[in-house]
Amino acid sequence: MTKRLCLLGLVLVGCGDSQELMPLQVGNTWRYSVSAGFKDDLTEVRVLRVASVAGVEGVVLTGPMGESHLAWKGDTLIAERFSNTTFKPAVPLLVNSDRRTRRTWSGKAMGIWGQFQGTGTLNQAPAEEQIGGQRIKGIKTELTILNPKGKNIRLQTMFQPGFGVVSQRQWVGGDQLISLERLGGSN
Repeated sequence: MTKRLCLLGLVLVGCGDSQELMPLQVGNTWRYSVSAGFKDDLTEVRVLRVASVAGVEGVVLTGPMGESHLAWKGDTLIAERFSNTTFKPAVPLLVNSDRRTRRTWSGKAMGIWGQFQGTGTLNQAPAEEQIGGQRIKGIKTELTILNPKGKNIRLQTMFQPGFGVVSQRQWVGGDQLISLERLGGSN
């Protein structure tokens, strides 16, 4: 996957005591059905340990695509690192609110594929989505990162209060790279 950012792999859970949109305990696991290109698979993501993330207490998540470092900073779930990308400063993924909300980001994305200085926007709103035969009410977010050196990245995630991520899709340029739907978990 050269020259591509794969953010999706572990943008699955966050941390925080009362962050109902992303409940977390070290040891929790989430199971997902993943579709990437012509390949469908089942995968599991686990909250491995507590760690410092962007100067606050966060978590390390682990799964088949590697590790991610996420934390709640104030009312915002942030990601400092995904399996193949580090962000300085961390990017916003979710705001602990049930209202339409927007956050912006400006910084550097770095990985083995290179680096770029970019900008991003996180938009979120209450939503309903059909997942696994059930109508789910929650918060849908869309993070768009503009890459002046290449293709833009778009990450769309549906969060269900009390359960966390129930679906997620990622595009680079206009190409959908991967999508997932939650099958279950231990939280």
